[in-house]
Amino acid sequence: MKRLTIFLLLLLGLGIIATARAGKVLSAQREDGIKWLQKADSTDSLTLKIEYYTKAIKTSPEDELLYVIFYNRGKCWVALNNLEKALNDFDKTIEIATKLNLKDGIHYYARGSVYCILKKYKEAISDFTKGIERCGRFMDVYYFTDQEAREIIDTFTKAIELNPKDASLYYERGIMYYVINYFTREQENALKDFSTAIELNPNYALAYLGRGLAYFNHSYKSGEMMKEQIKGVEDFTKAIKLNPGYSLFYSEFIANFYFNQGEIYEKKEDQKAIEFYTKAIEFNPREDRYYSARAHVYYRLGLYDKSIQDYTRVIELRKPGDPYFPSCEYFLRGECYEKLKEYQKALDDYNKVIIHGEKDDWWQFNSRNARARIYVLLGEYQKALSEYEKMSEKDYEENLVRVDDKYYWSAFANYKLKNYREALKQINKFLEMELAQEDIETGEILRNKIIEESGIKEGPKERFQNKANKYRKYLAKFRELKANGKFNEAASYSQTTLLPAAAELSSAMSEIISEIGGYEAILFINNNFSDIIRDGKIIAE
Repeated sequence: MKRLTIFLLLLLGLGIIATARAGKVLSAQREDGIKWLQKADSTDSLTLKIEYYTKAIKTSPEDELLYVIFYNRGKCWVALNNLEKALNDFDKTIEIATKLNLKDGIHYYARGSVYCILKKYKEAISDFTKGIERCGRFMDVYYFTDQEAREIIDTFTKAIELNPKDASLYYERGIMYYVINYFTREQENALKDFSTAIELNPNYALAYLGRGLAYFNHSYKSGEMMKEQIKGVEDFTKAIKLNPGYSLFYSEFIANFYFNQGEIYEKKEDQKAIEFYTKAIEFNPREDRYYSARAHVYYRLGLYDKSIQDYTRVIELRKPGDPYFPSCEYFLRGECYEKLKEYQKALDDYNKVIIHGEKDDWWQFNSRNARARIYVLLGEYQKALSEYEKMSEKDYEENLVRVDDKYYWSAFANYKLKNYREALKQINKFLEMELAQEDIETGEILRNKIIEESGIKEGPKERFQNKANKYRKYLAKFRELKANGKFNEAASYSQTTLLPAAAELSSAMSEIISEIGGYEAILFINNNFSDIIRDGKIIAE
């Protein structure tokens, strides 16, 4: 009864397994098989499940679905204690898995568990070993009763007592500890046995694989997850060196581990993230996302040459005809070239996204915006303005791209073409945006050049508005610093930036009152700048 209850719990997950496998089905001939498979997953009755799985087998002509059906039916037979029929189904599962060249070892663990129940330990060890060789993280084994577990371990302990220097016996008992205690994650004994096997035979590749898996399983309970998982990866690496054939199954696992660690460290310890991404690449040099992740970190660190190399590798790994055109990597590589002032190469990459990328997507719009900027930097000002004319403020809003880039470079292009009034209009729009201090200063420099070279005389309202907008931004920054508890920084910012801007605004207020009259000036100020000027006084906080 206990065995039946435990297997009913196991069977709750079968629907997920079946759905994942069946999700790949493309052939219409398999529809009947899928129907019976889904029907089996929807019932809790083991007898009905077996009936439906059997009907699914008769109507499913293709191996990939049959792999799932035989495997699931075999587990039902185990739950009903019909072990011979279970073995037959698992034999069939393994036959199909071999034909399909599946990497996981789940089917070997399942059959090995049945051999354990039948006390056929030699066969069980053989299957568990094959499961470990095929990347043992995919576990799905029988839940052993306490009595069964003791009998299994006692058998191997007696063998060890007779031959305490036989490394293979420690390895075999280690496997049993690993399998029997997999779900409770009690892996100390497995770790000890695998370690003893390695001490007796330092070149025992399978023992390194077993200990690596035990480290991973134990890490979830040890409180030292990272430390133990790194030990596990080191053991996997050692096993691959001793037996390169294991790289087929374990290199991808190791690479993904290092990749995940890189993501954890990214933005906290960028150099550490680079080290992990580099290790991931060493174990799986054809996985484009590893290069892409490392390139992002290089970019953030200003290592644009290295970033370009990694983005180029991503592009190379995407073969011609790949439905996932690497718009992201072309765009980001273009940005790297732009940072290095290699503007023609940047333009070439932005053009690739515009021409070959998915129409009207985010990367394409960004590339159009970037292309217009590059035209300015290359001195092709009219081309830049024509490009910007095709992109409205609404387009920027819909693509979640800041429009200040357009305002500044449009102003610069018009300034170079001596379209001073349009240049002044665009730079004023730019300065009205919420900008970083550095961008405000850059905008002010361009604005002063436009006014100086054009001889345009701004009216008192325009002059006051520019000073007021500048002060408004500084005041917002000052308040943000205080709100974030950065009081010393806020005090320094007030002295160096906010108060000088307040003095300029005060002078501009005197000028506007003098030039257009007090009543009109006060009305203009109250209607447009009440958030920073109240009762004729500048809010300085």
